[in-house]
Amino acid sequence: ATDRRRMGSRGAAAAVLAALVLTLPLAALQPFGPHVASAAIIERGIASAPRATAARSAATSVSPFLADAARAGAREPVGVRNLRAWADTVEFSIDDRRLSTDIVSCHAYDLSSPEAVGHKATVISDDDGLLFIQYALRRRGRCIQGMTLGAVQVSPDERTVVGLPWGARMHLHERTPAIEREISLVPGAGGRIVRAYTVNGRPAPYDAAAAAWLASAIPEVLRESGVDTPGRIARLREPRGDVSHVLADIALMHRATGKRTYYEHLLRAPLTTAQRARVVAHARRELAASRDELEAVLDVASSTRDVQEGTAPGGIDTSRVALFHEMARRMSPTDQQHLIRQQLPAADRALLLDIMPRIAAIGSDGDKTQLLAVAIPRYITADDDLRAAFFAAARTIKSSGDLSALLRMLVPVATATCEDAMLETMRTTRYVSADGDRATLLVYMAGRGMLSTPALRAAYAESARTIKSDGDFNYAMSRLLKT
Repeated sequence: ATDRRRMGSRGAAAAVLAALVLTLPLAALQPFGPHVASAAIIERGIASAPRATAARSAATSVSPFLADAARAGAREPVGVRNLRAWADTVEFSIDDRRLSTDIVSCHAYDLSSPEAVGHKATVISDDDGLLFIQYALRRRGRCIQGMTLGAVQVSPDERTVVGLPWGARMHLHERTPAIEREISLVPGAGGRIVRAYTVNGRPAPYDAAAAAWLASAIPEVLRESGVDTPGRIARLREPRGDVSHVLADIALMHRATGKRTYYEHLLRAPLTTAQRARVVAHARRELAASRDELEAVLDVASSTRDVQEGTAPGGIDTSRVALFHEMARRMSPTDQQHLIRQQLPAADRALLLDIMPRIAAIGSDGDKTQLLAVAIPRYITADDDLRAAFFAAARTIKSSGDLSALLRMLVPVATATCEDAMLETMRTTRYVSADGDRATLLVYMAGRGMLSTPALRAAYAESARTIKSDGDFNYAMSRLLKT
């Protein structure tokens, strides 16, 4: 889940930030160090003691690399009505507004746990910017947690931290069965950044390996927390407005809601027709298992306009896609299918990407299957986006017989193209609704060299396991055992 909170008052936000500098690393952000002060003591210190007293109270209980930052805090205004912090929850209370959030830790997480992937993203901000970000991912074999406090400044490529103003700090912690790494960054004297880095619980030098790990962790925290999505998309599209880096970033995301947000922002940005078609094809592939999220993306795609590529001096768009749209608007559905059939042999990539969603929308499974059969040599290539668009359309065929026949036609072409094409063909067999048709199709594929790699065998087994009929299941699995 993603939690976003906002505080309206700038003065209140500054007070919270100042108080957090002295309090969170001590009582709430346990990973900052083993020396944890009592929340009640720090709370009383901030509420009633002079600034210097509060700073001294904090400095006596924090690890050495935080002491300088705590002492520096004494020179800044500190004031807050109430701030409660403990091991797993932080509560903000300013005037009549109360916000709280849980702190997720990787320290005690069981990496062998078979439970499903869990995510947490929390963003708390005010009118001037971000106050607190937390991102956590827990899954079998890996736990990562990242937190930032205040205006942490990262490099344009998001590979390192370049600035920590007063009060800002970052903490990252990752555990896998092979290694545990943890780093805390706080502001030091003269604007320098103080880094405390540990490997497997022991202090370690901040070397090239540590910098490489930080460079991989920072983008994940920013990407998954959804911070500054428009700004990140704009930076990823530089310098020529390409969408390749944005789509690659989306493919790394764990949360379907996060993917949807990025797709929606990208589709609202200036895009050419080819780019828009590419984004839609990418979304169909990435959100295939999340229908609600995909439908939301497609709604945005249908309500925004393209920046056309082929505009004549008189302002008339002469691109193939635009001309195709102009002709199709004046045609009946049957005539549109004839137009698609005519255009397929010579269509450029942009038009191919635009045509396939039209094929997917055809109501008749028979007509759709016939057009897809004609389209096979144009789409089943090394181009990932073209293949994704083709299989997204194929999986809309409800007729078991029609889909089974199409996949049979695909087998020799996919086998001659690449392993990815064979895998996509094999995975699509799960959409063949009749158990007998699916079992027969799987056995047919096995006899045509489609069990040549471990990945293909795994995809075959996954499809076979969805067969409900015991007889058909045994028929399909027995073929796998013989190969």
